[in-house]
Amino acid sequence: MVNLLFEILFLEERQDQFSATLNALYQCYKEVVHKSNFALASLILARIQELKGMLPGNLKKRRNHWR
Repeated sequence: MVNLLFEILFLEERQDQFSATLNALYQCYKEVVHKSNFALASLILARIQELKGMLPGNLKKRRNHWR
């Protein structure tokens, strides 16, 4: 599920949908931490950092990253 949410975040161009998906990912993260699955929690944080590095106006760069 986490991988699917990140794929959706990566491809989403509409701000409202991006925010909704990010919120779903946050809820998933909280559940993972609550269940003490810290390896997955760490992976989520690392992927968020990766996504954050691609966000600032680099839509073309983001698209080419996955090709």
